Amino acid sequence: MFPTQTFPILLLAVCAFGGAADAQLLDATGTIRPGPAGAISHYDLTLTDTGNTTIGTFWYDQFAGLDFLASAPTTVESPPGWTSLITHNATRGDGFAIQWTATSPTSLLTPGSTLTGFGFDTTEPRDGVIGLSAAFPGFSLGTSVVNSGGPTSDPGAEIDITPVSIPGDANLDGKVDFSDLLILAQNFGRPGDFTQGNFNGDFLVNFADLLILAQNYGSIVVPGQAVAEVPEPSTASALVLLAVFGLRIRRRHRGPERDARVARPNHVGPRFAAKASFGDLPPAVRIALRRGYGFFTPRAVYEQNRRTG
Repeated sequence: MFPTQTFPILLLAVCAFGGAADAQLLDATGTIRPGPAGAISHYDLTLTDTGNTTIGTFWYDQFAGLDFLASAPTTVESPPGWTSLITHNATRGDGFAIQWTATSPTSLLTPGSTLTGFGFDTTEPRDGVIGLSAAFPGFSLGTSVVNSGGPTSDPGAEIDITPVSIPGDANLDGKVDFSDLLILAQNFGRPGDFTQGNFNGDFLVNFADLLILAQNYGSIVVPGQAVAEVPEPSTASALVLLAVFGLRIRRRHRGPERDARVARPNHVGPRFAAKASFGDLPPAVRIALRRGYGFFTPRAVYEQNRRTG
């Protein structure tokens, strides 16, 4: 136990340490927006200073001396007052990264400010820019570092650059459609990131992500415009996909005995199988299904699922 007279000293020390820690907070958020996919794809980045000190270096796809891009960008764009450098260490099988640095004190990113104009072109496919690093498996692409001044001005702060897209747009092509549903289905029940169907950020691709995709099914984004409203027919299509997918997942996880019972016509018929799987859907979806969308009923879903295997 500390002597009584030491408490004021300890309190002062804690306050002094806390004050020093709060005096300079280096932190930032960033986003990456993909352009149209092609032989050479373009990406635009933004950086926001969320700390209370300036930012003079933005080292994209680099952390702890590791560069995460599988190949060097073909071209790099910089905001006014900033310059760029592609980094790579060939002696250790390193990947590639982009280091942007402010050229003068007047170009530093100040607290609360957002800077655009960062960009690059690459021949890499989408999953070579957004997803997991091929150069260093286990690291996410977009893992980056910011410094208050030059690259060696301080230890730096790690940040994650997140993709800008419609929730549900796993392949980042600007629309939520069947190809995104296929990506989610292939990764269902597994850990994953946005491009693998994990849209709510809980690191697991599951039914919650399927709901997000269904809610945005049919949405498209046009450069310079807001995301388009989802029309009613697209909502119906999404619910069809949602229910059929739910039935398939249910079938996949049933045990051998349950499958055998459902397969025996004298024991249980299609109505029971459809009802059991239909009941696993969220209440809001079940209500929507019961209200119709025309042809769409649990029995119809069962029959569709039976025909498609």
